[in-house]
Amino acid sequence: MEAVPIPTETYKLGFVGAGKMAESIARGIVRSGVLPPNRIATFHPDASRRQSFESFGVHLLSKNDDVRPLSRPPIFLWSKRVTSSFSRSNLKLLKPLLSRKKLLVSIAAGVKLKDLQCQVNGKYDATLHRIVDIENKVGRAFFFWRNVKSSMTAIRSAMLYGTECWAVKHQHVHKMGVAEMRMLRWRCGLTRKDKIRNEWIGHVQRRPTDAPEWAGHSRFIRVMPNTPSAVGAAASVLSLGGGATEQDGDLIAKVFSSIGKTWKADEKYFDAVTGLSGSGPAYIYLAIEALADGGVAAGLPRELALGLASQTVFGAASMACHTGKHPGQLKDDVTSPGGTTIAGVHELEKGGFRGILMNAVVAAAKRSQEFSKS
Repeated sequence: MEAVPIPTETYKLGFVGAGKMAESIARGIVRSGVLPPNRIATFHPDASRRQSFESFGVHLLSKNDDVRPLSRPPIFLWSKRVTSSFSRSNLKLLKPLLSRKKLLVSIAAGVKLKDLQCQVNGKYDATLHRIVDIENKVGRAFFFWRNVKSSMTAIRSAMLYGTECWAVKHQHVHKMGVAEMRMLRWRCGLTRKDKIRNEWIGHVQRRPTDAPEWAGHSRFIRVMPNTPSAVGAAASVLSLGGGATEQDGDLIAKVFSSIGKTWKADEKYFDAVTGLSGSGPAYIYLAIEALADGGVAAGLPRELALGLASQTVFGAASMACHTGKHPGQLKDDVTSPGGTTIAGVHELEKGGFRGILMNAVVAAAKRSQEFSKS
């Protein structure tokens, strides 16, 4: 059954979580006219957060459980980390509301699409990315079989209980198949000495190699914006889940284009995206502060130095975005032979400026990978 198209003229947007990022996105959507405020809803227990949203016309609910009235909007935008008990409880509330008619968009940092699907469709398992303890499952099944003497259908259920979130590997399937065959042989009173092949005992059901790894609703889109969304200058990257359509992607791209620029990319790049555009604003803030400090050291008043540093970075970024020239070429356009700029660039190169920035992006990307595994 295919996903039901979302009506672009009448759809509503429900924010699950009303933090600063959600507020920035909502303000951008309203300011750009993508959606009127009466088609946006969210909730937050804190009165100050409710006032922030209500100041530009968005209706806020007062209770966490009031996520249920958000069932009418066909798009939920999830902005909470799913590692908290608050987030897990609200995901459970969302579960019966999600269907092929609804789209869930996640901006939660470090939460992969398959993890989010696992949260919504199955049981939460903090050891999702570890090798599952298959030995315990097989042992439980043997105990159940020996003591209850039930059918193989019940045995299989005992082995598979609680495995909705497993990242299934071939060795797991093999071990369960071996355990099931041993039970079948024992039930028939056969041992290896009988020299009867397994094919004559019965068929062991195995997971098809082309079967999907996850079951259930998967109409999800993951988006990684950054904090300049507060001023309509975000850099957002989105990735479509298995159940999301291209129309869904275009619709969400339009929503996030209201707060900046958007790109589409495979989810495998999201850790690197986090290291670059997600954490990047902090690197630039440090650079602005350092430039201002340099201006003060050279004799400028603090206020003037900070204003010049901020505008200089803004202007340089605008040149890189709008001229189509490579940053290296733009740098060469400023550096005249034997001039002041090349003297400053020389000092930056001696200090390893490029390598430090590169290392910062790589370190943040690695940290994002650690978050996604925790």
